Amino acid sequence: MVAIGVRSMGRIGLAGLALWLLGPTASGPAEVPLVATEAAQLGLSLEVSTGAFATSNTNFGAGSNGEAGHRWWEAYLKPGLAGSAALPGGGSLYGGWSGIWSSHGGDGAPGDSEAEGEYLAQEDLYAGWRSGTLFPGLGEDFFDLSFGQQRFQLGDGFLIWDGTSDGGDHANFWLGPRKAFRRAAVARLNGKPWRGDLFWLESHTDTTELAGLNLEYAHDALGTLGAAFLHAATAESPTRHGLRVYDLRGHGTPFAAWGLTRLTLRFEGVIERNDEAGGDLRAQAYYGELAYELPLLWTPVLSYRYSHFSGDDPATTSSEDFDPLFYGFGRGWGTWYQGEIVGEYLLFNQNENVHMVHLKATPAESLTLGVLYFNFRLDEPPAGVSAQDFADEVNLYADWQATDWLLLSGAAGIAVPDTVARQIYGDDQNFRLVEIIATVNF
Repeated sequence: MVAIGVRSMGRIGLAGLALWLLGPTASGPAEVPLVATEAAQLGLSLEVSTGAFATSNTNFGAGSNGEAGHRWWEAYLKPGLAGSAALPGGGSLYGGWSGIWSSHGGDGAPGDSEAEGEYLAQEDLYAGWRSGTLFPGLGEDFFDLSFGQQRFQLGDGFLIWDGTSDGGDHANFWLGPRKAFRRAAVARLNGKPWRGDLFWLESHTDTTELAGLNLEYAHDALGTLGAAFLHAATAESPTRHGLRVYDLRGHGTPFAAWGLTRLTLRFEGVIERNDEAGGDLRAQAYYGELAYELPLLWTPVLSYRYSHFSGDDPATTSSEDFDPLFYGFGRGWGTWYQGEIVGEYLLFNQNENVHMVHLKATPAESLTLGVLYFNFRLDEPPAGVSAQDFADEVNLYADWQATDWLLLSGAAGIAVPDTVARQIYGDDQNFRLVEIIATVNF
């Protein structure tokens, strides 16, 4: 039997994608303006999301939390205030606040520690300053400094996206509305073609304190190239405490000079090193992705991606198990929760090699349809496992912007176990999931 239900997109939801596009400290026009003058703006917003979820043959038939299949629901409300005020000498101050009430019930998500409950918490509380035209030679708002409980992302979310864990007594394992870091100080330098970020982040997860530098170069024709260095000064995990991270990434159309204007390249490579006592780490991860927009009806886009996340080699004294840090739902379906089943429940961007093929089309401006195929292999098989082939997964999805304020999405997924999954879970059933999510922004 195929279970049916309602689910969000990759633990953070489509609402999270919309908020990211607006920016973590956006103070532009809100849905309900309370103050709107040349000198000051203040707006009130409300985000509402709800869903119901179900799985069958959970964990390939082995079940989870004593259940062979799961049916549960989740919902949250997120009111917010955001505003800005011009300063007499130039520049502006801005800030924002938001809170989240979340609730869930039913069987609970597979692997989650609590089936039912509700939670109330502050999400954002930040203040900042933008330079405006104080430095005309550098461009408008070249300096942007912000402090407080806020969001921050690096690139498309391969490493840094989500500063707060959801699920358990925080509720909303799938909708995952909380993404702000507990404390953050960010200095953005918004130049052209160069821009950069200096940042310090403290996560809600593992109480990690992370400092970093990010530099990006944007070329109008070719795309963007970025590099970052991160250092975890404090963390509960021995391999994360003292961790150094080196990151190189890019995206754009570097083949346009040869007439391939429809071909897009994305890549990112990460090296992690830790020499602290008890935390010796030598790990790496990378991906490469090619996408081609076909000159056909509905503007279909076909893409292929290979991603690698190192696993621990038992033959060495150090750890090679990649630390995925705070990844999240960066560009939509398949990033960086790879697979609506395997990437959400079973493998978490550690010790895996993944092939992905993605085809999406846009039958109407408000409707996007897509299909994703994933092949999962372990990088290093765990003790007692004699192979690397884990599973294959297929997802079908649809996104419909029904109105200016209502977004509906749905997906169906099936994961077929291979040798490793059958050995680990002791069963060989196909893990199934169907899901729909509704998000309203007022």
